[in-house]
Amino acid sequence: MGEPVQYGPDGIFIHTTDIRDAVFPLAEVADGRAANPTGTGFLVGLSGFALTASHCVPRDVTNLRAFFRLPNRWAAVHVLAAERHPTEDVALLRLSIKGQIWGMLRLDDRRLSPEHGVEVLGYPEETFYERLRPDGTASYNPQIVNTRAYIRRLVNNPDHDMRGGGESFYELSQLAGDGCSGAPAVAYDAPGSKTYKVVGIYKGQRQMTSSGGITTSVGYATRSEMFAGWCPDILCQTLLKEANPPDGVEPIVLGPTDFAGSPYPPHDGASASRG
Repeated sequence: MGEPVQYGPDGIFIHTTDIRDAVFPLAEVADGRAANPTGTGFLVGLSGFALTASHCVPRDVTNLRAFFRLPNRWAAVHVLAAERHPTEDVALLRLSIKGQIWGMLRLDDRRLSPEHGVEVLGYPEETFYERLRPDGTASYNPQIVNTRAYIRRLVNNPDHDMRGGGESFYELSQLAGDGCSGAPAVAYDAPGSKTYKVVGIYKGQRQMTSSGGITTSVGYATRSEMFAGWCPDILCQTLLKEANPPDGVEPIVLGPTDFAGSPYPPHDGASASRG
């Protein structure tokens, strides 16, 4: 496939077979720099669309960017449009990506049972802040973090105070961390596969304290079965059809981009809250 990253007049070509290139941080930019990290997103299908949690998307997406990893820097890709699911904490993004991309993440609409294993693939903010230089920049690009968990139970219409609302979740045994809202939760029942089966979108976490004073921390992911049949206006077909293309490898074509700094703002000594 040639060099992993190639630069041309029409943009940046990423020839990839790495999951880290299909999952990306989201952030709003202001005055030429990232000002408000909002969460994680991931590419679906072959036409430049991505999924994330609805609460990670501001009402006005003019300054929202999807950050893709390049050697020693990031490329910021415009979010051209966003559409929110009517009931679940899910949003579809249309990115400024030209040409086709490799459909690495496939949407899986089956209902998993409790104790089934999943992995959440996202960008917790601590992966950036742990390698800060004195001038506030980072010494390396943050690595995507894999959080393995099992499904504790299926939850419907919960009484919760988490951002974004929603009705149908998997309750997970592990927390993925701040910054991972919108990340794909993938089934790990097919080790060695070149595609990843997305069974949910990570929503957030909460702590529950029993009457006996025991605290339990759990994560939540919106179940794919509840939005796979959604047909957004900006897509004109169901997510299930878009996110399950024929097998094949095509380059991700990003450019042009208008910003190539970090998706994380300078550290002020306290961890900023992300989605």
